[in-house]
Amino acid sequence: MRGSKEYTDWVETFLGLSPQEPNTSAQNGPSIVTGSEAYQGTAFLAAEAPQAEYSDRDGQKVSRLFPLEIRLFGDPAQLETGLREQIAKGNTARLLASYGRKWRTKGVPLPHSIPGHLKDFDEPYTVDGKAHRWSKIWNFLPNPSDYTHFVQAPLGSKMFEDPLSEVGCPYVVRGFDFDYVGLLWLSDLKWRRDRWAVDTEHVFESGVKRLTSAARKEAEQDGPAHLALLRATQEAYRILLTRPLKGLYIWCEDPETKLHLESSLKMT
Repeated sequence: MRGSKEYTDWVETFLGLSPQEPNTSAQNGPSIVTGSEAYQGTAFLAAEAPQAEYSDRDGQKVSRLFPLEIRLFGDPAQLETGLREQIAKGNTARLLASYGRKWRTKGVPLPHSIPGHLKDFDEPYTVDGKAHRWSKIWNFLPNPSDYTHFVQAPLGSKMFEDPLSEVGCPYVVRGFDFDYVGLLWLSDLKWRRDRWAVDTEHVFESGVKRLTSAARKEAEQDGPAHLALLRATQEAYRILLTRPLKGLYIWCEDPETKLHLESSLKMT
C-alpha cells in the first residue's frame, strides 16, 4: 500500500528502520476497532484512523490496517489459495520473498517442469496429520536483464498463464505494485526477544555475498558486518511489505517472528 504514508511509516517503525524506536510492544502497534464497525469480522477503517481489527476467519488471522487487509496463514498452500480467490475476483497478485532460499534453478532452461523437490522453494506442511509439500521457483529470467516476465507477464509466458507460478525477489518488484501480495517471511530476518536479528545461514543474496561471509565470521551479532547485513535485510523486507495496494497475505516460517507480527498487528 505505497499510497498510504501512515502504513509506510508503520512498516519502517516495525522493521526498526525509522528514527523512532522499533515497535517492541503491542501498545506501539495499531489499535483495535470494536463494535458496530465490524462486518463479518473485518473492519473498514476511516482514512484518518490508523487502526486495525483482527479476527480468525477459517483459522486464519485477519487484520485491517490503513485500511490494508492483512492475513497470516499457517502454511504457504493456504496463502496461495487466498491469493487465487482474489485473482478470480479480477485482482492482481504475486508471491514475493526476501533472499532466504538458494536460487537452485538459476540457469535451468525449463525450471517450471522440474520435480518439486528440485525447485527453489520446496516447503513441507501438514494438514490433518498428512504431510504435503508446496513447491515454486524463483522469478525465471529468459533474459538475465529483463524482469518483465514476472512483473508484466508477456503473452505466452508461464507467468501470463499463472501469476502465482513463481516467487519474486525484492530486486524484481522495486517500483511495482500489485493489488495483493503473498509474502513468504523466511528465516533470514527473525524477531528475537526485543529486536530484529539476521540469520546469516539463511541469506543467499548474491549482491551481499561478501558482507554475508564477513558476518558469518563475526563472533557477535552486534558486529559491523552483522549490523550492515541486518540493515540490508530489513530494507529488503521494506520493499516487499510496501508492494500491496489492497491486501498483504503472509506465511511466516519462524514461530517467534510470527508471534511478534501477531502482537504488533493486535492479532493476539
